[in-house]
Amino acid sequence: MKGLRGGVQVEIVANLFVMTFAGIALVAVAMASLSARIVREDALERLRMGSRHLEAALEHGANRLDDLAALARATSPRIAGGEFRVLDASGRALLAESLDPRERGVLAPLVAAARQGEEAVEEGSLASGELAIATRIHTRSGEEGFLVGRYSGDSYRARLAPLLGAGAWVLFIATSVFVAFGAGLLRRRVVLPLAELSKGTRRLAAGDLGARLAPHGPDELAELARSFNRMAEALEADRGALAQAHEALARGRRLAGVGQLAAGVAHEVGNPVAAILGYAEMCQRDRGASERTRELAERI
Repeated sequence: MKGLRGGVQVEIVANLFVMTFAGIALVAVAMASLSARIVREDALERLRMGSRHLEAALEHGANRLDDLAALARATSPRIAGGEFRVLDASGRALLAESLDPRERGVLAPLVAAARQGEEAVEEGSLASGELAIATRIHTRSGEEGFLVGRYSGDSYRARLAPLLGAGAWVLFIATSVFVAFGAGLLRRRVVLPLAELSKGTRRLAAGDLGARLAPHGPDELAELARSFNRMAEALEADRGALAQAHEALARGRRLAGVGQLAAGVAHEVGNPVAAILGYAEMCQRDRGASERTRELAERI
């Protein structure tokens, strides 16, 4: 019973856990990828809304690029959807520190693309989650520049982390529930019937041919229990036939013993009788014997 529990049940439960975890993990990865895409699309839409909000300032009092740059610096990234900068026509950042080489390498192609149209979008990898949007703008005074908004990977991961955490908990809980349910079903439908079969075989090995199993569980295990019962019945019938054969053999041995005893008794009795008969016949034939001797020999 312990070997059965430690063998079949543990192995099947382990395989069930691996398969369930792998299946749910694939679903979780797909959901995480979908959530990441949704977060990126939402972040891009927020950047566009922030860009339109700042562009609207050009029509309501911001006559110069420097004024728009000051407004962009004063606007919180949470409100604008990201960090915005204003660049002049040459790509120089206004009212801000000069761009480092890495940032200039990222924004330069974006600004160049914005020169060809009204808007250009640069999307990083799905893992990094970084986004950048550049819009070509014109002030009422005739200045030309670019409004560049960036959505950092830290903000992306901060928004995605609760979703991934919830997905991890769902993965853990769903796996635990499925494995617990599967283990209970496995124990009731497979392990217990096999344990009863193991117990029945031990009873047969100990000589209890009256051991029988109640067929239950799946069809295969029920048929196995019925086969066990038929085997036990056949063994019990063979034992009965063997007992009868042993009894007949013992009876024959007893009769043979009685016959040998009778033959021995006849032999032991026959020899003295034969000798007596011989002597009596000799007495009858003896011419010198008296009449009394011959009479007694005749009687003998």
